[in-house]
Amino acid sequence: MARILVVDDEANICWALKADLTAEGYSVDVAGNAHDALERLKTSPPDLLLCDIRLPGMTGIEILERFRAAAPGVPVILMTAYGSLDAAVDSMHKGAFEYLHKPLDLDQVKATIGRALANREAAILPSVPTPLGADRDGAQPFHLVGRSVAMQDVFKLIGLVSQNDVTVLIEGESGVGKELVARAIHRYSPRRNAPFVAVVCGAFPDTLLEGELFGYDRGALPGTAGEKPGRFELAQTGTLFLDEVSELSLTQQNRLLRVLQDGRVERLGGNRAIPVDVRVIAASNRSLREAVAAKQFRDDLYFRLQVVTIPVPPLRQRKEDLYDLTAYFVSVAAREMRRELRGVQRDAMDAMLRYEWPGNVRELENVVRRAAVLTRSGVIGLADLPAEISVAKDKEEPEGITGLKAAAEAELRARLQEAGRGDSSIYHDLVGTVEESLVQAALAITDGNQVRAAELLGVNRTTLRKRLQTGQAPEAEPD
Repeated sequence: MARILVVDDEANICWALKADLTAEGYSVDVAGNAHDALERLKTSPPDLLLCDIRLPGMTGIEILERFRAAAPGVPVILMTAYGSLDAAVDSMHKGAFEYLHKPLDLDQVKATIGRALANREAAILPSVPTPLGADRDGAQPFHLVGRSVAMQDVFKLIGLVSQNDVTVLIEGESGVGKELVARAIHRYSPRRNAPFVAVVCGAFPDTLLEGELFGYDRGALPGTAGEKPGRFELAQTGTLFLDEVSELSLTQQNRLLRVLQDGRVERLGGNRAIPVDVRVIAASNRSLREAVAAKQFRDDLYFRLQVVTIPVPPLRQRKEDLYDLTAYFVSVAAREMRRELRGVQRDAMDAMLRYEWPGNVRELENVVRRAAVLTRSGVIGLADLPAEISVAKDKEEPEGITGLKAAAEAELRARLQEAGRGDSSIYHDLVGTVEESLVQAALAITDGNQVRAAELLGVNRTTLRKRLQTGQAPEAEPD
């Protein structure tokens, strides 16, 4: 039973609130002034404070500050008959859960109390993971987070290529973290103490991009008074990251290929070749192989860039990483906004798991940052999420699953009509068919890799091999 402390110098309001909230099952105590309210905080801290702003001796804002300092987990709802913008803003800045206007709507009061107390539930997020690339002193320049098999494969590739000075192509949808992968490769490479220079190829018109990449001498471009080194020169002995490399024109592709082959650049308007020692990492949000097939990208440049290709999976394909990613972004938001954030409510996390995240990790980061601003307490709830996420529904069942259900139901109905009841073999027959289909699907998805297929099914490899050899259904591993 939650304990509520009502603080108001009007006895009739205290009486009405106590009667109504007691009928809802709450334990309600009342105080007519700030002194009594603070004494209750010392002797019997409530689970929620419902406090008027105008009180004799001390304002409700001051009581709010005292409560937040002594009991930061206790939500405070302020009430006033004299609403103003300044008071509302000050209340929110000081950490009030809600700001209600008198005369009070009792239904609104009860709904607000319900939301405030629900937000006191323990957060379901795990401890904040250490991102790949985190400094030992606690600084976290990257947030490459993920325990999923797909992201662990990315981490392994980063480890392999970082020590070998080869060109790398990173492919993945917008927002998956391709630049973070590039920065991690640089950080773990022998070039880590040299510059990491990034350029978004699609962000410049063709004429300006050439100057950005290769530089220009005095008078080479209209409106330029001096000379400018290009990004290749700025990245000398370090790493140059070419994002959206698929957006390069064929002319720029040709110039980039020459630099990769010769290790030299020529500035626009210049007549000398400048040696450059730069490792190139490129990224694209669309398949370069398909661009080559469509004659939109040079095949010889493609083969130069993709000595090693690192595919970064979209968030919808690694939703098991949502917990760690959300925990990380909550911790970042708490640090940046200097406020206490304890995590995410279960219903909010369930909605986030149902959502498909078309904007990937970048979208998740922005959603958490937004929710951290809007939440009235230390826990992010469903109401703090954008509407498209809070109303997200589970994906419709694949046709194969729907068809399997229909087939099973048809078989059961047929046997019921024939004999009036089932028989001892039908359960095992149908389960065996389903499990055989699951095994074959898992092997197809993992390209025949039995270890990956076993992980996907939740069985060990020995069990899976036995199933393949004997046709027996594998049993799920015990919890």
